[in-house]
Amino acid sequence: MTGIARASKQLVMLLASDSDEDESRLLRYLKAGHVDGAMVVLEAHSSYLPDQLVAAPLPVVYLGRPPEHPELFSYVDVDNYAGGRIAAQELVDAGRKRIAHIAGPTDLGVAIDRTAGWREVMRENSLADDAVAYADFSVDGGAAAMEELLARFPDLDAVFVSSDLMAVGALRVIRASGRHVPQDISMVGYDDLILASTLEPPLTSVRQPLEEMGSMMVDTLLALLASPGAPPISRVITPELTRRSSVAPPA
Repeated sequence: MTGIARASKQLVMLLASDSDEDESRLLRYLKAGHVDGAMVVLEAHSSYLPDQLVAAPLPVVYLGRPPEHPELFSYVDVDNYAGGRIAAQELVDAGRKRIAHIAGPTDLGVAIDRTAGWREVMRENSLADDAVAYADFSVDGGAAAMEELLARFPDLDAVFVSSDLMAVGALRVIRASGRHVPQDISMVGYDDLILASTLEPPLTSVRQPLEEMGSMMVDTLLALLASPGAPPISRVITPELTRRSSVAPPA
């Protein structure tokens, strides 16, 4: 991302926000016209930013589809609906019948789409779609959600986890319950982070090509800078599945 920006002779600044005070300061800075454009990574706590920045005097490109009125904004995203379908279908094809889902935040477009994709595959295969627990894309959140699912649905034999970080916590809880992955419970994660290949067992995961997405964000922002007043640009990448040993037929 930074390499492309430098090649186009653009100065890149990194601004992080970890609190409401940081968010307010960031909004004031962007609205004041100190920069020519902005690339914003949408997370659950920042999902309101598109509405706040829509009137800002600068082009903005988001990583992740804004949850409300996405047609009004420029963004780069993975087809998370397709990713949810891919993950769910992998578990169905493995012969799993009681497939749970650890979903992301309900106010984040990427999480909403992943859940929708999973749910559609469940319905297409006449499988129950009620085994859902929500978390915050963190290790601890994944652990808490897995505990909830095992308590409510002790017969579950598979789980689609909406992020690899949550899968780390889910794996920990499954082990503590005396069950094994993939023999008792098959698992598919999302993101295909480096850690997915280091887990035990290595995690099957839907891949997000983050480097490619970063480059596309820069290209999109440069296109908007070159054509002031141009309509919003949306670019969506089709995800792929990286298969490892966390999915197997029932023992």
